[in-house]
Formats: sequence, structure tokens, C-alpha cells
Amino acid sequence: MYNDFDNTCFPEPRKKKDYRTPFAIDRDRIIHSRAFRRLQAKTQVFSTGEYDFYRTRLTHSVEVGQIGRSICKFLAHSFVGMPEVDLDLVEAACLSHDLGNPPFGHSGERTLHGCMQNYGGFEGNAQTMRLLTKRIFTEQHVRTGIKPTRALMDAVCKYKEFWNPGMQNHFLYEDQHECTEFIHAGLQVTEQSIECQIMDWSDDIANGYADINDGVKARLIDVPALERWASSQTLNPQDSADVTKVIESIKKDDTEKFRALGIGECIQGTSVVERNGSLASQTQRHRYGIAVKPEIQKRCKLMKNIAKGIVIQSALVQQLEMKTQRMMKDLFTLLLDNYIGNNPKSLLPHEAHLEVTSASDERGKARFICDHLSGMSDDFAVRTYRRLYDPLFGSIGDFI
Repeated sequence: MYNDFDNTCFPEPRKKKDYRTPFAIDRDRIIHSRAFRRLQAKTQVFSTGEYDFYRTRLTHSVEVGQIGRSICKFLAHSFVGMPEVDLDLVEAACLSHDLGNPPFGHSGERTLHGCMQNYGGFEGNAQTMRLLTKRIFTEQHVRTGIKPTRALMDAVCKYKEFWNPGMQNHFLYEDQHECTEFIHAGLQVTEQSIECQIMDWSDDIANGYADINDGVKARLIDVPALERWASSQTLNPQDSADVTKVIESIKKDDTEKFRALGIGECIQGTSVVERNGSLASQTQRHRYGIAVKPEIQKRCKLMKNIAKGIVIQSALVQQLEMKTQRMMKDLFTLLLDNYIGNNPKSLLPHEAHLEVTSASDERGKARFICDHLSGMSDDFAVRTYRRLYDPLFGSIGDFI
């Protein structure tokens, strides 16, 4: 399935030979990174720390990794004779897919993108690519990536367009042309690799069914709320039947089983298909792709819509989003105003301070500030905000 083209690393080969496969090294470097550990304290839907059962970005990423591996095993079992997708590669893509997401979930992502409108925008997937290729490690006081394989970079590269003013999401940064030139060998490629498709589908599955599960546990999704939501929608008979199944699982206090059966159905609704993309002659990652049964995709999308319509739009979550948007915007504005001045104060940790002050222009300073803010955990962002804005918070001994 894989060849030297897939295994080649960016921007240069790794120095040492290893007993592990190149994709196992990708996965291991991700797991042992600070960026991965920080996901344990970043919001998935609900703020971290409120209760002990809500999913964080870390537990979500682990679930996506498990689903991705299960899809690979199901395809290998069900489509004998087809090349097998590498489990380590898919798991590496799944575990890293949210590395670039900032604190406070999609609210934080939208806020940082608004702050960066004049400086190249902000996008969680593009930030993940930036981390993997430039930022995830520090060697001899210099930020570096993990020297990822071409196959891993391709597996996390969900979007192919580059940012331009007016784009709200689903883009790469302007300075990432070098990455796509490497990934696609200079060709024009629009399709995702098979590993990227598996990662993306696994993420959809986890989001759809997990958010329903957490919403029920948070008592935001209950029978009356579901009935109100359903009555406000135009649902076809199958959608109505699926909503009824959710209601029945709530009445039976059996949403965990409903989630497990739904995930299993999505995994087994996946199949392998042959393609003729631009890179099909160079790698089987583009010669093959996946297809999902339409009815399975629709059901998964319905679950996501229920969670969005009831949980995300609830007053509880909207109030939290309003507050966190204010914090992130104020932090970005204060830091940028400070660092574009003639005598900036040391408002960032030493390493970040040196990076920002070394930038040659305002655009570069804004990007480094964005790197720092997007890397924060929820709690660290709150404490930083309070330290800078609350006169009664903070001390000389604070860890920054």
C-alpha cells in the first residue's frame, strides 16, 4: 500500500533509523507533544472541568482515533484483496486532527479568525498543519515540527484552498504553499487521501453521537426539548423515525447503548472504492478512497443537527460563548497593541516574547501572538485574562 513517496518526511529526512515504521513515529511524536496534552483542558462543547464526564478535545481525539482504527479493520476484513490502510497512520491523523484548535471550542476559533482578518486569518486545520511542520517541538531554542511524513501531512490536509479576505473557514494559510507543493508533488489535487477521508468521517461520527450523549447527560437534551426541536424542523419520515429512537433511548436511560450502536452502524456503512485522482499513479492513498451509505451519512448528520439545534444554541452554551469571545478578543488586542509599540512590555512567557519581538512586521507579530493564544488551555486563557484585567487577581509567584 505504501512506498517511499508516502514515507518521505518534511522538510527533511529524519536523522536516525528506527525499529518503528515512519507512521508509528508520526503517531508517537504526536502523543508525546505538549500540544496533544493540552487538549485535555480544551473545550469540546462544554467548558472543561464543569463535570467529570463531558468530553474534552483530548477524549474526543482518542475516540476519533479508535473509530478510525475500527474503520480500517472493518475494511480489511470486509474487502479482502484490497490494500490495507495503515492503522498507525490513520490513528496519527485522528489524534492530531484537533491539535490546532484554540481554547473554548469553535467559539474560540471564530474569535481568533476575526482577530486575524487583516493578518491571514485563523483556521484550526491550517493551524494543525502549522504545528506539525513548524511549531510542535523546540530544539536548541528553535521551534520545529515533527518532520512528518508526506502521508500524515496529506491525512490531516482536509482543505486545499488558501486563505483570502472574506473566507470564514476551510482554508490553509498563505505561507503553506510549500506544504501542499510537497504533499501533492507539485500537482493540482482536490481530493482527500483515503486516510484523510477516514479521519474526517471518524470525526463526524464521534461528533454526531458523542454530542447527543453529552447533551443528555447535561440535561439539555430531553424528551420535551427533542419534541420541540423536531416540531420546528422539516423532517422526512426516516428522520422522524430516527428522532423517535433517540427519544426512546432517553426514556429508557440507554443513550450509551444508542451511541455505541450508532457508531458501529457508521463504521460498517463504510466501503472502499477505486479512484482516478491526480496522484493515483504515485500512491495508492489516492488510488483508493472510501464511500459511506447515504442513509448512514444522513442519520449521522441528523444527530449533529440535533446537538447543534438544542445544545449549541442553548442559553447556557451561548452565554459561555459570549464570555469567551470577549476574553479572547481582549487578549489578542492587548497583546498586539503592546508588541507593535516601540517599547513592548514582557507580557508573554520568555520564549513567546522573544519570538514576537523578533518578527519583522505587524503581520508576523500577530501570527506569533495567535500561535500563543491558540495553544492555551481554557483555564490558562482565563487566568491570563484575569491577570491582565482583574486588579485583585494574580501574584508575583504565578506560573505563566
